[in-house]
Amino acid sequence: MNFKRGLKPLGFLLIAIGAFIIIIQPFSTTGAVIDISTAVSRIWFFAGLAMVAVGIFMSISLEGHINTGPRITPEYEIVDIVEIMRKAGRGEDVVFVLDSSGIINYGNELRYLIDCYPDKVYVPVKVIKELEKSKRGKAIIEGEFKDKDGAWKVKQLNPKKDPVRYKKFQKIVENTLMETKKHKDYVVMEKIVGEERVSAGVSDKELERYLRIIEHELPSKLMSRYNKAPTKQNKLWLLKKEYGMSKGDVGVVMTALQNALDNKKVEILAQDTHIRDSVRSLVNQYPDLKGRLNYIDYRRYKNKLKGEPAEYPAAEVA
Repeated sequence: MNFKRGLKPLGFLLIAIGAFIIIIQPFSTTGAVIDISTAVSRIWFFAGLAMVAVGIFMSISLEGHINTGPRITPEYEIVDIVEIMRKAGRGEDVVFVLDSSGIINYGNELRYLIDCYPDKVYVPVKVIKELEKSKRGKAIIEGEFKDKDGAWKVKQLNPKKDPVRYKKFQKIVENTLMETKKHKDYVVMEKIVGEERVSAGVSDKELERYLRIIEHELPSKLMSRYNKAPTKQNKLWLLKKEYGMSKGDVGVVMTALQNALDNKKVEILAQDTHIRDSVRSLVNQYPDLKGRLNYIDYRRYKNKLKGEPAEYPAAEVA
């Protein structure tokens, strides 16, 4: 695994050494060509050529192991908010918990949801703070989450109401989020970018995927979307932003779990694999939550790709 990672820099080193050996060979009297009339000069000249050739081969061979072609994004459509509400029902026990991804995707359509479920729509404090970082997020907060007098129309958990219970379930939620596939990917890629030793459990196939993300996808996004240079520090920043679990994720799952444990039927409006996989894990751990803790898959795919992990990017908060 580490041997493959070392092929590319070693190949560049051999090319440089080989080129240097060729350049320092004596030239003919006219200065136009390298003089290889002696046995020693011929040996060094062809040795230099061989090193350049081997170096080029080694550099290209690693590229052959990594799929650098563009990823095909599956097409999808957003399920209508009315359909989501119809499936959830209008029972007294129904509550909605909104993540930033669901909020950005639905925008002003959420006004209908909030009006139809008064005092039953939760937006965690950390999600509000995520939205406040963008103009669009701020507009949704002011236009949909507050009334004309500035009073909140959405709810948040109050940790002071039962701090012991809150801390207990916060720890459970954080642990389940850290065990999700996407967060584990983040931990490994963070080590690779930081040039730390990668754990032995990483297969060659997984390593190839990680290298594709680190060497191609991250630099492309940094330059085209954020106008940032693909430095080590910027790669680590983007990795955490796109692959690490966020405080907003913790807030969403915490809010949903506490409501579900209070015998509410919870519908989570999100497009986030951390949240989705955490919810699945909690339902597996606590079977009584089945039917009460629900992650809404509101993307209807037209051409979902076989063999691709169901980890499509959440909506940008931009």
